[in-house]
Amino acid sequence: MKYIKELSSLKLFNKKDVIYICGSVSNANYILKSYIEKGYITKIKKDYYVINDLVNDMPAANKYEIACGYDKNDFISHHSVFEFYGFNNQVYNTIDITTDTFKRDFVFDNNLYKYHKSSNCIQVNNISGIKISTIERAIVDCINDSANFEYYELLECINSINVIDESRVLNYLESLNNKLLYKKVGFVLEKYQDEFNISNDFFFECKKRSENIVGYYNLQAKESLVFNAKWRLFVYKDMGEV
Repeated sequence: MKYIKELSSLKLFNKKDVIYICGSVSNANYILKSYIEKGYITKIKKDYYVINDLVNDMPAANKYEIACGYDKNDFISHHSVFEFYGFNNQVYNTIDITTDTFKRDFVFDNNLYKYHKSSNCIQVNNISGIKISTIERAIVDCINDSANFEYYELLECINSINVIDESRVLNYLESLNNKLLYKKVGFVLEKYQDEFNISNDFFFECKKRSENIVGYYNLQAKESLVFNAKWRLFVYKDMGEV
């Protein structure tokens, strides 16, 4: 247990970290193999390890720490942001991670860690070592990736939120510069204008930036969509009734 203290201070680590601690590749290989066999550490995926709690032999890091601990540029995003803050009605076994390089999804401890690639790193907070996007960015990301995130689940999450900062939403939309996304976000948040005291200027800006294009909320479900004339957007038939 010579290096347990150093590894515990890291909690999550890779082989380079172990080499730095013990001084050589051969020592690192031995430590990793030996400590895994003895239950001191657990391999999460290739070249990614977690220290175990020596009382119960379980990983000492939670799923959110594991999700954003592999790379300094990884952070919790999309629907997992709502789950992190408790703005959801059920626990999911998928953790959404945004990363700036291609990474393969992986499964650990019955959870799927799903990567979304983006070089846009604005509106990411660090909460006790957990890197996570703002609520506003998560809303926009889920709408942007509407083929993978159910509209109705998104509404349930938004219904649990106390505050939405419209300036953050516009700031993130501006960084993405996507005309259709302005239209989709405006359409969704219009349902909450009174609840969150969203200004008319916000929706004016969404319409102005989306120009006069016609689009689909979810192109993969286009056969199930109907035209919303106000937003010039094809949406699910009962979207206005939720």
